[in-house]
Amino acid sequence: MTNSNSNLVKKLSMAASGAAVMALGTTFAAPAQAVPVAPGFDLEAAGVVWDDVEDNDGFLSIDDGNTSNIGGGGDHFDEALAVRIGGEAYGVPGTLDLVDTTVTGTPQLLDNLDVTVQLQANTVNPIMRQLVEITNNTLDDINTVVQWINNTGNDSNQRNIGTSSGDLAEGLDDRWIVTADSSDLAQSNTETNAWILYGPGSPSVTTSNVVMFENESAFGFAGSEGLTADFNLTVGAGETNYLMWFVGMAPTGNDGLSLAAQFDDTETDFFNSLTSDLSQEQLDRIVNWDVASTPPESVPEPASLLGLLTVGALGAGSAFKCKRGQKA
Repeated sequence: MTNSNSNLVKKLSMAASGAAVMALGTTFAAPAQAVPVAPGFDLEAAGVVWDDVEDNDGFLSIDDGNTSNIGGGGDHFDEALAVRIGGEAYGVPGTLDLVDTTVTGTPQLLDNLDVTVQLQANTVNPIMRQLVEITNNTLDDINTVVQWINNTGNDSNQRNIGTSSGDLAEGLDDRWIVTADSSDLAQSNTETNAWILYGPGSPSVTTSNVVMFENESAFGFAGSEGLTADFNLTVGAGETNYLMWFVGMAPTGNDGLSLAAQFDDTETDFFNSLTSDLSQEQLDRIVNWDVASTPPESVPEPASLLGLLTVGALGAGSAFKCKRGQKA
């Protein structure tokens, strides 16, 4: 976790913006204003901290999450948001491109596919979007398995407190799963996380396997203290597909369930605010979401999670901390 007293931490102000990055077209070509940054920095947005965007033994991942400023806790993950393509890990061979609160990795060849991963911390809600671009530059279709690997940070107290299907058991019919340290939905500081696996409607790709388990050595062989989801994907010759996931941090179980439920509808201002930087062509190629091609209906936006909490003014800005030394 971040040591606020460390003199090795340098804070750089980031410009406040409702859209964290300009539309990038059909590839993640870094825009001119991107800043190359070495891994090992924090993203601060919407009053929370996504701690230590790093290369962890070959994985691009987030080390931890902190919601203490909005009434939560400081240990939301023990490494999360790792990706494998055909069993091969997506890592950080060099620097990362940073624009406001959007981090884009370098293209990597995994399972004969060109893969780029992008993370975006939302500036209004405590939500991280993860977008995986997968391009097949060969002359043949390629079948692969994409794994989304997370340690929830709930340790031995991990439990499901809600799913999109309405029960507490994870299954292939669950578009989202909410985990926490406690079954008391009103209790604060329970490291509640909302994991959004795929969207409503009829996406062409959904989970082929989902388990509340992870067994990565880089994540400490946590076992039943994680969430791993598999997606079977066929990428046609010359085609580009995307997978898109979200994770939301919340102070209480009730907050986490409310946050997850907002992903039940893609035709809202809430969902549009999370994807407005993407072109319609990109949205159409996100295989685990079925996003309407028409603009979302103008309806009152659901109150942001932060607006539902009794907290002080958080400010409109966002920042990241670039670490030059060891984590505390």
